Amino acid sequence: MENIEIPFAEWDGFCERFSDQHHGWLVQISRLPTREADHDNPTTTPLMKGYLPLTGVTTRTGGRGTAVVVTAGSDDDGGSLVVDDVVALFSRRIGDAHQGLRIDSADATTTLVQFRAAAVPDSLDGLAEAER
Repeated sequence: MENIEIPFAEWDGFCERFSDQHHGWLVQISRLPTREADHDNPTTTPLMKGYLPLTGVTTRTGGRGTAVVVTAGSDDDGGSLVVDDVVALFSRRIGDAHQGLRIDSADATTTLVQFRAAAVPDSLDGLAEAER
């Protein structure tokens, strides 16, 4: 697993492209202490029920620094998760296959947005057109 850090100045554009490219992909969102984020099998705490279709990822700036907002599923089974005071944003990959996102916060927690299956986005083009 490779974590590719996204420079702060590119967060908005990266999140927009990520949302377009991965809309409808099934994700699981969980949290863990940042010190455990690079372990092979870290123990995570799920933040939403099961795998849900990704709606989008955005950034916003406010009173608690820069936040990353991840929206998945519907209001009934998911909704939006706000990760406040983000200090680092990473694209997680296995070779060319996208695995998800790693979002590190100033409070020493990491939020993982993990796809159910790692995949090369171009290999899935056209499979979820009804979702767009």
